[in-house]
Amino acid sequence: MNYNEKIYRLELRCQDLTKQKETLLRKIGLRGAIPHPRQISHYAAKAREVMRHLSEARSKIKILKYLEKQEKRMPKEKILELAKKIKPLMRMVDGQLMFAPKAEEKGVLYWLESQPIHCSSFTFAATGAIREAEGLQEIARIQTYHKYAGFYGFLKPSVDDAILQCPKNILDKVCAFEFVVSSFNVANTIDPDLEMHRLVTVYYTGKLPDDIAKQKVQW
Repeated sequence: MNYNEKIYRLELRCQDLTKQKETLLRKIGLRGAIPHPRQISHYAAKAREVMRHLSEARSKIKILKYLEKQEKRMPKEKILELAKKIKPLMRMVDGQLMFAPKAEEKGVLYWLESQPIHCSSFTFAATGAIREAEGLQEIARIQTYHKYAGFYGFLKPSVDDAILQCPKNILDKVCAFEFVVSSFNVANTIDPDLEMHRLVTVYYTGKLPDDIAKQKVQW
């Protein structure tokens, strides 16, 4: 993934937004003569909007730099090793494995049959449920970012995404995770600047059943 190109585009946007902000502040009177009160209200509203967009762009730059750093810090071999200890879960709702809004509220967590951790997604083509996952405790819940699967309309988060973005301070405690989606509309999960989907990943601590721990891990 070309992070540098995306970061460069966002940095250019930040420069443009900063210029807009300075211009508006001058018009408000914070950088010169004081204008009419009505103008102050109008320009202040525009300035707040510009500053919001500026803050969002800066946050996205931080996200891209973090993801790039994580990929460099954690090579394929390390991810494969961690995937032996960190397994995906899905919810069983009315007899079906679900990756859908509200599944978290009414579904039961299940361990899954093994799938490749990078080139496929257990949510897109869910394989069989093995058994109910018991004795797990939620340890963290964070927003995670997932590459388009060739097309922005395909939401296919993978196991290696969850491992790469797992907070460092819980990495040695996590044994499982699930992805939580808030909408059936994939468009609601898209971030066009990052060219990624946004999801929530829930991490769990506990003990892996022996047969789950012995599953073959493939890239």
